[in-house]
Amino acid sequence: MASTAFTWKAILLLSYTQFLGHGPVISGEQSAAGSAQSNGLQLQDLVVVVLSQPNPFHVQRAEAFREHFDEQLQSTPENERTLLFFPHEKWPDLRGAWTVFPLIPKFAELFSENKWIIVCEEETRIDLSKMLQLFQQYDGIEEPFLGRGLQDKSATIIHHFAFFDDPSVFSYPDFSAGMALSTYLVKRFAEKLAEKSVDMGFSIDPKHEFAKYLLDNLGVRLSPLCQFCGGGEDNRLNKNCECATQQPLKFPDCGPPVAKDDLFVAVKTCSKFHQDRVPVVQSTWGRETELIEYYSDEENATIPTVDLGVPNTERGHCGKTQAIFERAVKTERISSREWLLVADDDTLINLDLLRYLLPCYNSDEPVAVGERYGYGVSSGRGYDYLTGGGGMLFNKAAVQLLAKEFRCPSNDSPDDMLLGMFFASRGIPVTHSPYFHQARPEDYSEDFLQNHIPVSFHKHWNTNPYDVYDRLKNAQQPRVPVYADAHEEL
Repeated sequence: MASTAFTWKAILLLSYTQFLGHGPVISGEQSAAGSAQSNGLQLQDLVVVVLSQPNPFHVQRAEAFREHFDEQLQSTPENERTLLFFPHEKWPDLRGAWTVFPLIPKFAELFSENKWIIVCEEETRIDLSKMLQLFQQYDGIEEPFLGRGLQDKSATIIHHFAFFDDPSVFSYPDFSAGMALSTYLVKRFAEKLAEKSVDMGFSIDPKHEFAKYLLDNLGVRLSPLCQFCGGGEDNRLNKNCECATQQPLKFPDCGPPVAKDDLFVAVKTCSKFHQDRVPVVQSTWGRETELIEYYSDEENATIPTVDLGVPNTERGHCGKTQAIFERAVKTERISSREWLLVADDDTLINLDLLRYLLPCYNSDEPVAVGERYGYGVSSGRGYDYLTGGGGMLFNKAAVQLLAKEFRCPSNDSPDDMLLGMFFASRGIPVTHSPYFHQARPEDYSEDFLQNHIPVSFHKHWNTNPYDVYDRLKNAQQPRVPVYADAHEEL
């Protein structure tokens, strides 16, 4: 374990200013402004919307984006600049902005005089000069929908098994590489939403759901372009294509990892999985900590398990999760820790890597981190929640609040969704992290997975959990791109 820790210091304790800096720096005078004068498009024809979050760490990352963005416009008069918006600032009360659907009517109302809207994430880096050149090629085309194309190798549950016969016929945009829509297309989109308000029910993977809605309702397909680049090595190998966007940060550096004794792990299990799932945890990621307990419907001294007095249920498990929070505040071994991880017995996770992520979210206020799903949020209502299989992280303040006030209507209520409703009712946003995954590696586009160093995957179904765990651990190799490499592309 000592060698692993040393390796991560070498990898992750790279200069924090590198990652919190600006990525490729573009000269506003020589690049963006000059290009605006050399073709029909002007900088003010573009609007950039960053899918930001209100959590302090993500606000900090949004500010790093703003700084990089503004540097490209230093010599451009204010009234000629590209507009930049962050939903957490512009529309703080709008739920589900991360699905983009609730933003479309806002776009149509506010940006009718512009020609292009670029939607991206906090870690995206945009070369405005190259973007202007790219859009020039689409002048006169009314409904272009552009981005980095992702494809599924096989039908997957996270995409509702869409295009079961041949998933490769459908491309969807990589939000971290950015996507672009003409304002004409946005106007048509908004008119369609006005005819019939969209209600996707569950929002699981917004980039796929967004592209499929455009295809099903407007007949518009994504045009995949190599100028929209992700975080994988494939973009660097493509010397015939210059990146207009890129996502250089594969994992944040927020300083030294939290100490091992500051993270307690709660694993939810039951008697029927004591012989198959629990041994996988114990022989893989469970070895990365001594602060771990297995909560079951019966005691088993060989594991050992803790019987919380809650009967096993076939689904939901809310009663068990509530009992975990109550035990956490009453048990000194748990209550003294800064963080609590609640995971399933078929979760695969890299705890060593997770400890490097936690300092980003240190706070005295309640914090809940994981992979975000939503229910009813595509219509601008509903609520966000952290899907449990990829692991749910709660800081001490959140655990204390949950133990005091969170109650399940029944033992088999869906714990992750009820937790989302609880946080929404108290105005506490759950925080999405792209490093957590509710499904198996096979359920995601490999190009998408190359954008980040993963912390977790979920499920043993039709996969080898030991191979998945090895993949998580092997991802600790020095795969974090250095900005100097990105400069050559941009």
